[in-house]
Amino acid sequence: MDTEQEAVLLSDDCLVKERSISVDHREVKLLCPSFFANACVSQQQFADEEPTKLSRSVLLVSDCDDPAEADTTRETTVPDPTEADEALCAMLQNPDTLLSVLELNQDELITNRWRRFAFHAMRMLARASPALVIYGGTISLLVCAICQYRWGVLLALTLFTFYMLHLCVTFLIFAAVGLLRVFHESREDWAARAAALQPAAHADDEEDITACDVLHVVMLPTFCTPLTVLEHTLTSLAQYSQAKGQLAVCLAFEEREEEAQEKEKSLRQMFADTFRFIHATYHPSDLPNHLPGKSSNECWAFQQLCRELEEVYQIMPEDPRVVITVIDDDSDMHGKYFEALTHHFVAAGPSRRYLNLWQPPICHFKNFLRQPLLVRISSLFSTLNELSCLANPWDCHVPYSSYSISFALACAVGGWDPEYLAEDWHMFAKCSLKTMGRAKCVPIFLPVLNYTPEEDTYCSTLWSRWTQAKRHALGVSEVVYVLSFSFLAVLELRSCRQALVFLWRLLPLLAKFSQTHFVNGVAAVWNVMAQIVIHFYMFGSWCDLQLFAAPQMCPLGSWSTADLTQEQVLRNSLLVFLQQRGTALMAFVSILSGGLGAIYFHMVKDRVEGNVDEHWKMRNLPLMWLVIELEVSLCGLVQSFIFGALPLWIACIRIMSSVRFSHVAAGMVGRSTGEVSEYPVDFDSSWAQGRKAWEVWLAAFDAWDHERKRLCEVYLRLGEDKDAAEASELARGKFPKAPRMPESVVALYQAAHDGDVVALADLLEDEEIDICCKDHNLQTPLMFAAVSGSLECVEYLVDMGADIAAADNAEELSALHSFRLVTSGETALDLALAQHGEKSPQHPVILYLHSVKAPRGPAKKSRPLH
Repeated sequence: MDTEQEAVLLSDDCLVKERSISVDHREVKLLCPSFFANACVSQQQFADEEPTKLSRSVLLVSDCDDPAEADTTRETTVPDPTEADEALCAMLQNPDTLLSVLELNQDELITNRWRRFAFHAMRMLARASPALVIYGGTISLLVCAICQYRWGVLLALTLFTFYMLHLCVTFLIFAAVGLLRVFHESREDWAARAAALQPAAHADDEEDITACDVLHVVMLPTFCTPLTVLEHTLTSLAQYSQAKGQLAVCLAFEEREEEAQEKEKSLRQMFADTFRFIHATYHPSDLPNHLPGKSSNECWAFQQLCRELEEVYQIMPEDPRVVITVIDDDSDMHGKYFEALTHHFVAAGPSRRYLNLWQPPICHFKNFLRQPLLVRISSLFSTLNELSCLANPWDCHVPYSSYSISFALACAVGGWDPEYLAEDWHMFAKCSLKTMGRAKCVPIFLPVLNYTPEEDTYCSTLWSRWTQAKRHALGVSEVVYVLSFSFLAVLELRSCRQALVFLWRLLPLLAKFSQTHFVNGVAAVWNVMAQIVIHFYMFGSWCDLQLFAAPQMCPLGSWSTADLTQEQVLRNSLLVFLQQRGTALMAFVSILSGGLGAIYFHMVKDRVEGNVDEHWKMRNLPLMWLVIELEVSLCGLVQSFIFGALPLWIACIRIMSSVRFSHVAAGMVGRSTGEVSEYPVDFDSSWAQGRKAWEVWLAAFDAWDHERKRLCEVYLRLGEDKDAAEASELARGKFPKAPRMPESVVALYQAAHDGDVVALADLLEDEEIDICCKDHNLQTPLMFAAVSGSLECVEYLVDMGADIAAADNAEELSALHSFRLVTSGETALDLALAQHGEKSPQHPVILYLHSVKAPRGPAKKSRPLH
């Protein structure tokens, strides 16, 4: 896999060494000159100079072994000899720098009926597995307890207690280690350490990139966040000593936010000379397959950012010197984070820097002084848990909230996916799968402070935190993604040995995902259940003993069918003894761990909002320790159930039907909804009686589209004598959102798009759902299934009476967002030919539609979107 690339001769006397990165199975040879002509330029000179464009050249070559079979039509860019300077003669040369990624293309890997069946079976099993573990395990224990299989129940509960005790002790130890590392790294001179890694000037041997070469780009997805919070976030970024030359900011707004442009303008004015550049993107709200949320916003922002970097700054998508950092819009970054990140990035070397992700510990203490009791305890333990996991060398670290990734790796895996909720976990899982388990998350112990959900009232704050907990619990859907796409990876790998190595590397990630959600789901439930079951048994034994002396003292009578000797043995058994002592020790360690939060708080109290000295419980460390110990003792188990167990139990049921969920923004004081009202749909009107729900919706959509066009004409005329900003302000809030399609119809289209024939069958059991429904492009579920390539869904829909002759009316971008139509009036067969015909003329869907004599539409030419 890791092979040394041949040298390319740029000039007669200058031999340039190359580093290969394989992207989509094409080797992209990167020529990596120094970021600046002179690495020794002074910082003052650097600040005064115009931004230097990154100079690089790319040579794309075929990945086939036979040169005669290479794609000679591919455009190549040959390095210009005039651009070669002394820096070009010292290139990266390391056989371990080959970044090879898997494609995991479902259409190309699922080539026959058996593979398709196995893939869908794996996906269904993965969806059901969390519920089977949580619900199945709990119900099984209760059934066994009721049926008096006591030794088995006791053994299971004792083993679980000691497993939880192990986790609690590990949590305590490594939380303390994490605090020590935060203390140490916060006092480290990272700029000096990064500078010490620079190679000797004018070295004749090969030269790696240096700290001066690195360009940091921060992606800041935001939606309806108050301007003051965004200003504070950018101010924390500006603490980086090299922000003016080596830090760029990408403000990722949502197009549906009315005040986004004003915020961009204000931030540009305030930080005009602070960063290398500020770029703003606006995520459209109507992109197909883009679920509203952080992940889809980052997907769009990354695409636009790549275009901006390439067209304006000549930074190509695989440039090895660029690092992308994703942060929440309320993050307060440590002043030394980017200096430390630069050091870690350069020090990792070519063999690891393009496979690593970097993670600072997330600290939910920004508004700690205003948090209600239950929310405060939840923030405390989630913060300490994140710190403990990062400090544990045996833990499989997974990025959370804010993290950094090399631009090369982000481009190699295809950027962020728009249809997943847990974008941080999903991005790491995607990188791990596509790099065959080689991606790792490396901690940088410089805390990032952010807000816990907060509203104007006590109850609304609790509700907002509950909403956030439900959203976090839906991250269990990543188990489905890892299991299903690991099946595709095994199909793509060329040998059994590679597949076994891949699965071995993937086990820690799968174990991390499973353990996190399993512990959150059962910790507060099974521990309580263990006490109830054991004490119920002990009460029964007491009753049996009392029947001999005073029968009236036992209200239940002899409840047990077991003899007295068995009950006495049970009551005094070693398992009961161990379980009870283990539970007590676990509670003690948990309460003691909470006290570490007081130390952590006082380490970062200067960055916390509010005056700590005004709060008598917080200003003194020993007193705060005692207060936290008391609060955790009284309410720790309650908050664990409300914000940990209950949301996960709900999530396990929800992912059985779908793994795609919309992102709900966390509550924040001053955050508005930012939503424009939807165009109304009256399903109860006299006209709507007797019509299908989709027909009523489609009529409303046509009316909305007509009104939108009329308003566009009106405000174009009104804005003729105004500048762009005034015209935009004039039309703001005047355009309602498109009416929302009925949820049952959306689910039908989604199932057809996903190729989920089981979900289709379940949905079509409802007589109110019309199999021939149409969306705003007049496309039917059959068309969605045909384009997705799912033969089972196409066959099922045709058998159920779907209209194979229905034609659409799409003019530009279809609802699948995966192909472009140049004309309208195309049938399911036309769309299948457009999507699959070029690569696979004998695609099963095409052959089947021909066999049932599916017609072509008036427009018979479509081309895939490249």
